[in-house]
Amino acid sequence: MFKSATFFRIASDFTLPPLEALEDALQSAQFTPCGATQAESIGWVPPRGNKSTVLVESVGGSVILRLCIERRPLPASALKDAVEQRVEKYKQETGRERVSAKIKKEFKEEAVLDLLPRAFTKRSSTTLWVDPVNKFLVVDSGSLAGADKVVSNLIEAISEVPGSRPGIMAKPVQTTMAAGTAMAHWLSSREAPVSFTVDRDCELKMPDDQKSTVRYSRHTLEID
Repeated sequence: MFKSATFFRIASDFTLPPLEALEDALQSAQFTPCGATQAESIGWVPPRGNKSTVLVESVGGSVILRLCIERRPLPASALKDAVEQRVEKYKQETGRERVSAKIKKEFKEEAVLDLLPRAFTKRSSTTLWVDPVNKFLVVDSGSLAGADKVVSNLIEAISEVPGSRPGIMAKPVQTTMAAGTAMAHWLSSREAPVSFTVDRDCELKMPDDQKSTVRYSRHTLEID
């Protein structure tokens, strides 16, 4: 289930590669955890979870994929302290008061390699839905920057599939009305468009600086 959705329009001349060929391409870019001195690792994982080994799920002519990203974030303060310690040691050993930018850069690179093995990893995964018939690509992300990164990895993977030309070209869908405004209208009018329903969960947020918020869960919304 998608908790968020960023829509992209796929070029009209795009054709989905054969599923076996796409599976092989994603297998070659399968996710592996970060190495000891690796800041980030990106790769494809089974959409159905660890109990499955299939990376491409076919559903009614569409495909479901999932990209996993693991990072080793370094606290800025820890990195700064490690660099400063190296700078001070260098000054004491050389008797110099000024340290060049080049040397500081080298110290920073050393500090990163020293700290990375001790940093905790953070892992996240993002699901994609590719509809080659209606030419839509949907990313389970509320951030356009995050969705762009996922789409870029998909484009790279598909480019490795033999005979996949023309490559996938995707542009963010621009709507005439903001999603929040449209859904507020559905709620106030008690009428949703075809294929949408007003259910029992809702979050109302004021569009001001305070962002006052009211949430309803398992509650009838079609009331005054």
